[in-house]
Amino acid sequence: MMTKPKINFQSLPPTMYVFVRQWVKWMDIPQFFETHLQRIVHVMTQAGVPPQYPPSIFIHKVDNEAEQSELSVAIQTHSPVAITGGGTIEFPAGAALMVEHIGALENTEIAHDCLSEYVEINNLTVGVAIEEYRSNLTDEPDESKWITHIIYRLYDGKEVPRLIC
Repeated sequence: MMTKPKINFQSLPPTMYVFVRQWVKWMDIPQFFETHLQRIVHVMTQAGVPPQYPPSIFIHKVDNEAEQSELSVAIQTHSPVAITGGGTIEFPAGAALMVEHIGALENTEIAHDCLSEYVEINNLTVGVAIEEYRSNLTDEPDESKWITHIIYRLYDGKEVPRLIC
C-alpha cells in the first residue's frame, strides 16, 4: 500500500506572476509548457524584468472526458509585464496546502488526490492548484530526483487575485 504524502500548511505572501493561459490536450502539456515558458522568459527579458524562478503551471479547470485542462504557464515577477494570451496576475497573501512530490511529473496524481480529499473532508475552497517545478530538468536528468511542489492556494471568500495587465 502506498503511503499518503504529507500535507504542509503554508502562509503565502502576495505573489505576482506573468502567465499564458489556454485549454491544452493532456498529451500536449509538455510542448505547451516548454513553448510558453520560453516565450514568457523572452518577453520578460525584453521588458527588462528578470524572471523569478521556479516556473509553474496553474491548473484552472479539468475536463476528464475530453482529456484536456485549462492551464497557465507562469513565472513569478516583481513587475507587471504584458504578454499576448495572458498577462500579469497578483495573488493576495493567504493560506495554502502543499505536498512535495519527488519523482516523475507523470506521477503527481497521488499528491493531487491526497490534497483534493483533504480539501473535501475539511470543506475548503481552492482558488487555484499550482505545480511548482523546483528542479531544473536540464541539470537533473534523473526524473526520480525531480522535485515538484503541488500547492493548493485556498480561497477565503474575501481576497481574489488581481489581473494587472
